[in-house]
Amino acid sequence: MSEAEVGTYDQSLMGMEDLESMDFSELEENPGFVTPPAGTYHFLLDKVDIKSRNNRKGEMTRNINHIYKILDTVELANSNEKPPANMSLCSERWQTTREGLSYWKPKAKAILGPDNEVIGMKVGDIIRVLNDGGFTFLGKVSQRTSKGDDGKEYVNINITVIERGQELPPDAEL
Repeated sequence: MSEAEVGTYDQSLMGMEDLESMDFSELEENPGFVTPPAGTYHFLLDKVDIKSRNNRKGEMTRNINHIYKILDTVELANSNEKPPANMSLCSERWQTTREGLSYWKPKAKAILGPDNEVIGMKVGDIIRVLNDGGFTFLGKVSQRTSKGDDGKEYVNINITVIERGQELPPDAEL
């Protein structure tokens, strides 16, 4: 996305006539979601939200989701791997249980940095600050594979904040 504003996307539905008459060559291309290989990357925290969904067992769950943009690849753990395209998206999520939130809290604090006072803030306030901040950081991706109840293998990533970057203004161009 060449000149998109940080963290803002036009999510409004288009009318059928507008959609059908739109010039395909004028559409922006988004690299989309990837599972980045293990390595070190520069990230932008693009969006934080809370979503409810049914898990594979059909049970309702609720998660805090972080969506990151990969600004660039610094180093891959395995040089034979191919780096993801810049501006690709990846995500992490935490269950909204006391245990899940205990894993999310250190991530939120690491992204916010020591200058942001969080004592007394509500979870909703923290999410709003994370969404409004344009937070960048250097992070290390590790992968773990697990087998689901359905027998399929799933790859999950964990991103460790190595060094917090600068906050980008909302109108910054990437």
